[in-house]
Amino acid sequence: MENIRSFGQIRTGELFIARRGIFNPVYELSDGQFCYAKIDERQKFIGVADNKWTFKKDRDLRGETKTIRISNTYKEVIGSVTFSKQTKELTLCMKNGFRASYIQTKGSHLFGVTSVWKNLQFGDMLSIKESTWNIKKPFGISVDPSLIKKVPELALMILYGVAYNLLKRDPNPKLPLGPN
Repeated sequence: MENIRSFGQIRTGELFIARRGIFNPVYELSDGQFCYAKIDERQKFIGVADNKWTFKKDRDLRGETKTIRISNTYKEVIGSVTFSKQTKELTLCMKNGFRASYIQTKGSHLFGVTSVWKNLQFGDMLSIKESTWNIKKPFGISVDPSLIKKVPELALMILYGVAYNLLKRDPNPKLPLGPN
């Protein structure tokens, strides 16, 4: 993808999502100077400079979605996301054995909600803070920069978490990321 730097070149732990466009917005992961990733609802993908991920819902006999398959640029299924309605938790399971849970912490929707990706090995890996009143920068991301090199799934986790939060805002979602 053009004008996107490699995700491994991030040197800061404070990132944000910038919204570009009005009717068909594209969301970009940035540190204020460079763009590292995109969420494109119109073309239905999220991606970084060297990879983009697409999603396909697996429905059960009742038509409910419990699992979403994740495919990479080469259309290979590399993992899945499962939903738990009881705990309202997402679980990312990659084919390489990596697992992480996405948990929304308690907070006021008036002032923004914080969500956290957790892993048994690394603990709280990153947090995504939703800004209710900021349209141009709707999300702030805090991540440990040392994890960028250690965890190759970090870019996918950031973008999926933000895209999932965007789905909850939009009554007509265009990305197939949620349980609906």
